[in-house]
Amino acid sequence: MPGRPPTPIAVHKSRGTYKEARHGGKLEVPNVSIGDPPEWMGEVARAEWKRLAKLPHIKAAHSVAVQHACVLYARFVDDAKGKSLMTASERNAFHSVYMQLACTPASQAKIPAVPLEKPDDPWANLG
Repeated sequence: MPGRPPTPIAVHKSRGTYKEARHGGKLEVPNVSIGDPPEWMGEVARAEWKRLAKLPHIKAAHSVAVQHACVLYARFVDDAKGKSLMTASERNAFHSVYMQLACTPASQAKIPAVPLEKPDDPWANLG
């Protein structure tokens, strides 16, 4: 069984555990938005792309996984409407890609919460 995945650099920095000697050689995922959906996508898949693009953790580096998720989502909707039958393999891939994109409640537990800003302490300047 593989070990735990490495903690992202951004998480180390937010926790104050980042060390240049230990984490300096790792690459960070660029913080670039995913942009518009590809022209070839159907209406349902494009709507799902736009929904996923609003999630704060989805970046341009995730574009291929998001494309896969959107195409599978369109298949899921067609299956639900009775237009075509989604195979078990497609359902497994659908579940897997949404887990990888942290779009399910179980997978969202792995995304660190954004720390809230602390209000100014009126007692801090008293000396």
